[in-house]
Parts: sequence; C-alpha cells; structure tokens
Amino acid sequence: MPLLGMGRDMPTGRKRLRYRPFFIDGAGQPLTLSGWKTVDEDLGHGPWADTTTLYTRILRGAVPAGEEADAQVVATGVLRLRLPDLVRSFAGRLWDVYVQDALAWSPV
Repeated sequence: MPLLGMGRDMPTGRKRLRYRPFFIDGAGQPLTLSGWKTVDEDLGHGPWADTTTLYTRILRGAVPAGEEADAQVVATGVLRLRLPDLVRSFAGRLWDVYVQDALAWSPV
C-alpha cells in the first residue's frame, strides 16, 4: 500500500503516516481507503504495535485528501498485522519462489 504522506501532529510530536489507495468494489464502483498509523514512543505500545496497526475508513468514490468531511463512509475498522501472519506470508512467498516447483507435490 503506498504511503501518501507523513506528518507530525502538533503539539504532541506524534508521527502520523497516511495512506490513501483508490480501488473499485465488486460492482465496479470507486472507493477510497483512508488509513493512518500513529507512531509515538511515549504511548507505550512499542514500535511493533505502532507500525502494524492501521486505522481505516472506506469512503464512497475517489475522495481526494482534504475532502473527507463530505464523503460517505462505507466502513471503518482497524487492521492489525500479527507476527504469525507476517511469518506465514513471508514463508509462503519463500516456498513459492524456491521450493514449490522443485517438488512433485506441495503441502501448501
């Protein structure tokens, strides 16, 4: 997911990473994922929780930054990447690249 920007929330000094990919739903209608992560060493969550938690809103249409106030919110949520998910994803990719074609059968 492309990083749209990073800013510092004043006066707290927290860093906020913003994401804004555009996509289409199953019916071909445009949607916008507006997401952000807050990175702050003082909150006590630690770097793993800060960088693997994405707060999201799905907006109807291709909504430019700064025009969210008038946008229709379709859904909201929090996405969290857990360590087992990361390991499974990484191991699966390694399997696909290096092992899968070498075996006649595959457990994956």
